[in-house]
Order: sequence, then C-alpha cells, then structure tokens
Amino acid sequence: TFTRLNRSRPNPGWYTSHCDEGWRQDIVWPDVVVEADGDIHTIAVFEDSIYEKTDYESDRHREYQSGLFYRKRADGIWGSQEKAVTYDLLTKNRGEFLAHYWALKPEIALDSYHFPHVVYEYIPTGSNTNREVHYVRKTGSGWSRYENLSNSPGEISYSPKIAVDQNDTVYV
Repeated sequence: TFTRLNRSRPNPGWYTSHCDEGWRQDIVWPDVVVEADGDIHTIAVFEDSIYEKTDYESDRHREYQSGLFYRKRADGIWGSQEKAVTYDLLTKNRGEFLAHYWALKPEIALDSYHFPHVVYEYIPTGSNTNREVHYVRKTGSGWSRYENLSNSPGEISYSPKIAVDQNDTVYV
C-alpha cells in the first residue's frame, strides 16, 4: 500500500554489499486499523539511507532520513500517501556513527471523527540506548507536530500502545 520516496541515487563510488549502489529505501513496521464500514487506516515507518564503505570494510550511514507514512483506503480506493512525521535528512562525516532507526514500531488508533492518532518509538541521533515515546495526530488541517510523551533522556521508553475511547480520550 506504500510507495518508495522519489529521490535520486547517491553519488557514484558510494558502496554497500547489501544495497544497490549504497542506496536503500525501506518501509517497515506497519500497523493497521479497520473501521466497522471496512475503511482501512495504515501507518508505517519509512527509511531512506545512503551508505558508504569505510576504511575498515564496513558500511556506515552517510545520510539518513526516517519518518512515518500514513494511508487510508475508503470505499475500496486508496488515498494519497502522506508523511505524518519526517525527521530531517542528516549528513555525517566519514566514520561517524548514526543510529539505524529514528522512528520505529508505530501504533495507530482512531477517534470518533475517524482521525488517526499514532504513537511510536523515537531514537535520537547517535544513540542506541536512549528511546522516547512520541505522539502525532491528524486533524482537519493536517498532521500535528510530534510530541515527546516520555521525556526521559538517558532512559529507554519503548513499545508504546495507544487507545482512544468513545469520548475521544487518548490513552498511551
């Protein structure tokens, strides 16, 4: 249900053994909710990576972008793919570490107006040990800016769950 980003390939000479010419785009960790009328809402993480070969024969991220794609199928027709959240593209110098994922494991729930609410794990740049829980929602005017619900630097907050009750109260 999702399509890859439309970006040009990296400069020649960048290499990785597990990706074509050091270029990789993935759509992972999908979550789906189906309404009583059969309409489908889905959210997934997108990853957009450029790798390079280091002096030690291992691959390192050179550029990386991550975020969430949302899509809805109503009356049997898929709507446009939307970026619910995008974390800025980063360029790193040779050999600097960059976390493999920024946004991961999203969960989606709907309110009574059929608007999606999403929670997910967030890993800050350069960290594999600090994880936060972020929240984003869609309204009639578009997607909200993400909110950090856990605010726990140096701690690990992971695998969030979300529910919305009949009064549109969101539980995380």
